[in-house]
Amino acid sequence: LTDPKFVSGGKPVTLHEYIGRNGAVGICYETGQDKDVSRTNEVRKEIEHILVNLGLLAHTERIVPPQRTQEIFTLTQAIILGEGQDFSYVPNMGIYNFQPVKKGEIVGTYKNGMLIAHKDCIIVFPKIKSLWKVGEPVGYIAERI
Repeated sequence: LTDPKFVSGGKPVTLHEYIGRNGAVGICYETGQDKDVSRTNEVRKEIEHILVNLGLLAHTERIVPPQRTQEIFTLTQAIILGEGQDFSYVPNMGIYNFQPVKKGEIVGTYKNGMLIAHKDCIIVFPKIKSLWKVGEPVGYIAERI
């Protein structure tokens, strides 16, 4: 997930972006919600496999990780909450991260219009309503590169 056009408003919203903007080098491995520890052992093993295969961690044998496909997305729009709570997701939208949206689907409504997907895209980082703040993003739209 990239944000080369700074759709996030200049604030890093991905770990990769945060590390890069602070002049560091790191391995960014997104695993979902920060409070979800249900996959801790699995994630630890996956990170060990990555480090062994990059030659950064000694191991007696090379570990063959499972084959996975990689998709790259770029943020194209921040969904900003305006004064008077002027935005709301339509039912079944904005309910989970990387939620697919088809071209032409209504994502949400504003007091003076609708947010409609102009291409197939995804909703990323949708915030739960209790975390919404006027002038801040309540989620983002991203498109596959």
